Order: sequence, then C-alpha cells, then structure tokens
Amino acid sequence: MQKFNIKDIVTMKDVDQILYMVVDYADFTELAPNGKPIIDIDYELIQIYPVKKMPPYTIVGQNEIVLKESEGSKNHKLLLTFIQKDREKRGWFGVPDFITISDNNLKSIQKGKVNEVQNSSKKLDTIRYDILNSVDKCLDALNDLDILHKMFGDEAYLQLKEVVIKRLTILSK
Repeated sequence: MQKFNIKDIVTMKDVDQILYMVVDYADFTELAPNGKPIIDIDYELIQIYPVKKMPPYTIVGQNEIVLKESEGSKNHKLLLTFIQKDREKRGWFGVPDFITISDNNLKSIQKGKVNEVQNSSKKLDTIRYDILNSVDKCLDALNDLDILHKMFGDEAYLQLKEVVIKRLTILSK
C-alpha cells in the first residue's frame, strides 16, 4: 500500500476530474488472527479543484485514492499556481484554507502532537454518494437513506437515493 503525505494532491480512484489535498491522516493498526499487524490509514482530504468557496472535506481509506502529485514536485507547484490563479479570478485572494490547515497539521505532527487542528468550516459529516467505491457501501447507503426519509420525510433523501442508484449501476458494469 502506498502511503500519502500531508499536502500531496490526490484523486479518487474512479473520479479523476476532482483534485484533493491530503490535510491530515490517521493510522489504525490492529492485529490479524495470525498475529501480524494490519495497518489501515484514513486520510482527511479537502477538495482543491474545481475551486469552491467552501470546499468539501471527506475522509477516505488509503485504497480509495490515487496520488496525482507529491508535495514538493514541480507539477505540484504548477497545479497550486493554477488553482491560485483560478481562485483570484473569482475574487478570492490570500492563502487558501487548505494550505493553512495542512501547514498547521504538518507542524503539529512534526512536534509530535496528534491534536486535530480545528476549523469552523470543516464538514466531516458529508458523505459523497457519487464516489462510493463498492456495491456493499451503495446498498448500505440506500438502506440508510430509506431510514432517514422515513424518519424525517425530507425529499432530499430520495434525491440522494437516485445518486446512489446511479453509482450502483456504474459499479455493477
């Protein structure tokens, strides 16, 4: 398994039009029945392209993402320059939040602190139904959305079910 670093630019395995920056990660180690350690890494990502005023956060497993450019590479710098120019065209000047957050997390890791950097605009409870990576996750999502629709009666859950069904058809091909 490839390990990604903070500030690496990645994409989802099935959706390469959206770029994310790794802003944090967490290692989870457990022992398999044979006694060997199983290392699973969850990465916290923030969307950096297409540019959005309040970019969504997501947490994904290491098997769900692919490295686009590693931090420090020439193409990494070019991508960030392109993204900054796109932000400026929209009237958003200054250092983007994803840079500040990743810098702070990187500093805290280097100091040995594991406290999460807090940001009021963080939306970790957002589920990206359009990029679910397995049939099982899609079926679980459909069940969850059914329950939520019955509990709250909100039509938005039915619309999200359509997104999951579309994703399910893509995965089943």
